[in-house]
Amino acid sequence: MDDVVDGHLFRGENAAKPHKGGHIYFAPNTFDAYASSGSLSDLPAVYAVADGVVGNVSTYFAQSTGNYRYGLLLDIATLNGDTVNLNYSIEPFLDPDDEDFYKTFLLVEQGDAVSKGDVIAYMYSLSTSSSANCTGEDCSPSSQNAHIHFELNGGGNKMSPSIFDSTVMGALHMVMEIVGDRHNDCTTGTSCDDLDYQACGQSGGMGFQLSAEENPFADAAVECL
Repeated sequence: MDDVVDGHLFRGENAAKPHKGGHIYFAPNTFDAYASSGSLSDLPAVYAVADGVVGNVSTYFAQSTGNYRYGLLLDIATLNGDTVNLNYSIEPFLDPDDEDFYKTFLLVEQGDAVSKGDVIAYMYSLSTSSSANCTGEDCSPSSQNAHIHFELNGGGNKMSPSIFDSTVMGALHMVMEIVGDRHNDCTTGTSCDDLDYQACGQSGGMGFQLSAEENPFADAAVECL
């Protein structure tokens, strides 16, 4: 949590600014030590949130922003007979131009059994490269936009990752509020009253304005989970 400086909740279909995943962002200089040392221990560790089995590993996945992400699906539960997994989408916001480059930062393979708390990957980015969505001369470094996107998947639906205890969520909400430019439910380019969103985060919620399909625990829409 020391490296996390911003983020946002899973904003459901009924939110003003829907986004089917929670995000955490890192201090831009977080990755500088690794750039010098080459030691994985200088990068933020990514942990298994529960006992489970690695269902899929992605090592070089192109996105529309020009960002090539890596990550994995961790199967942790079942829902009506279907597997439920947590999607770890690790997004450095750069293109290393090497389909094998990110393999170094993934410590597991498909089919591996892991235990809660195991280190399964490391978060990589670079402060000396330009962000993958750069369109002009004034470009932010990749590390400023680097983030981990995460959600639950089950029954064909992307669902809120509302599986963390109050201690984790309290700490996460505090660091997300330090910067706060992403931690809101305001549509781009507008100001809005998002007190309900903030109250959800303060209460320990990870999912905001969820439809019934986005609720992993009940077939019902919910404002905060």
